[in-house]
Amino acid sequence: MQPEIKIGRSAAKRVGYPADEIFSGHLPGRCVPLEPDNRQRFTDLSFNVSFQLNNSPVKKLFVSSREGWVFQVNYSTGSLECIFRLHESSINSLMINPGFCVTGSDDKFVRVWPLEFTDFYLQVQFMSSVHSVDVSADGLSVLVGTVDGCLGILDMQSSRYRTILRSHTGKIQSVAMDMENEQFTTVSEDGSIRIWSLKDHLQAYQFDCKIEGKILTTTYVPGSADVIACGFSGGKVRIFNVKNPGQDIEYHQHSKDVIGLQCSPDGRLRACIAYFKEDSDSSVLVGINLKTLQRVSSPTNIGKNL
Repeated sequence: MQPEIKIGRSAAKRVGYPADEIFSGHLPGRCVPLEPDNRQRFTDLSFNVSFQLNNSPVKKLFVSSREGWVFQVNYSTGSLECIFRLHESSINSLMINPGFCVTGSDDKFVRVWPLEFTDFYLQVQFMSSVHSVDVSADGLSVLVGTVDGCLGILDMQSSRYRTILRSHTGKIQSVAMDMENEQFTTVSEDGSIRIWSLKDHLQAYQFDCKIEGKILTTTYVPGSADVIACGFSGGKVRIFNVKNPGQDIEYHQHSKDVIGLQCSPDGRLRACIAYFKEDSDSSVLVGINLKTLQRVSSPTNIGKNL
């Protein structure tokens, strides 16, 4: 029994299907048999049409899988012609044009292949998994989207990559403005802290927090564009230098969520106050030396003086 692909009448008319198939409201499908033990989870597909010497078209269908394989199918006969292992991880996106094939994978690579798939002739590694690729009509540019919220263009002639958009991939929990230095900071459920320029809204820095808990709030330390404080679920407060991440310090005085941070306007020391959801009296005031980023007074003693 052949599978059926349901299609609307208006869609069928636009692509020029025969009248009897339009009238029936569905199109017949065709199964491509695989080996019994060749169980694959398919992720994407793309078509390619080439021409023989007598100008007769040769239609190919390429299908990618989560196991890193690409299946080449003869569209006219429905037969499986070749199988290629192109990545070690899932191929999330596949795009064919008349001259080459582009694949994007969970292994963080984008690879450009000849249609014979003998070996890739261009490879670019990204910071996170690649979930989408597309090729311009002239074949000179490849659009790449990654899991960490970046979108960029790969120039096929120069082999250079340019990021055109960055974004969070989760809910933004807090925003802190620094008008003096014309920048702002956002923290998100995706676990990243990003610093942006107020002039052009481009991302200047990004930090991925590996500690336990979600980032719930952030603030700038007054008088310094390089030091910010972040509050986390579970009671942690982290203060770090943007340009020198190795100087980070971290406090874990409470077990409840830190949902707000403030800093005093004092010139020598900065005080960070952590507020907690379930107990309004559970606050902590910590003095910080900006030069060394070291705690200079006990949060317990200072808290008693509030």
